[in-house]
Amino acid sequence: LLSKGVLMQILKVPNPILKTKCEDVNHVSMKLLLQIDEMIQIAKDAELVGMASNQVGLLHNVFVMDMGENWQAFINPVIKRHKDKGTSWDWEGCGSIPNLLCFVERHNSITVNYTSIDGESKSLDLSGYLARIAQHEQDHLLGVLITDKARQRKVVK
Repeated sequence: LLSKGVLMQILKVPNPILKTKCEDVNHVSMKLLLQIDEMIQIAKDAELVGMASNQVGLLHNVFVMDMGENWQAFINPVIKRHKDKGTSWDWEGCGSIPNLLCFVERHNSITVNYTSIDGESKSLDLSGYLARIAQHEQDHLLGVLITDKARQRKVVK
């Protein structure tokens, strides 16, 4: 489907695109679907569990994540945090910030409302690890990095 010559690459801090808020997608086009496929391949190759479009230089309101069985794209995601389920702190890494882990607080349970690659409105409840990934990627789409939210940081090799 895609040529082996990778067009996109993972942007690293301090690239200003990483701090740029992404814009809603009006139409799920073939071009967008190809870009989503390439994002998933880049994320897999880099052994990431998720990726936001601005991490590869696209300002679409789209992220992809590994759901365990498969990868899923979330177009124009809106996250509702379930405050009654509490929050937890954990270490997170980021493909755009190599060799750094940040201790970040996230909600334990969320609902993501989004458009699917078929152009349908969907809603998905996530908790635990998957909720953490979705919130991390959603932050990217808003131009927020884990370094902006970190209580602690540690350098890793």
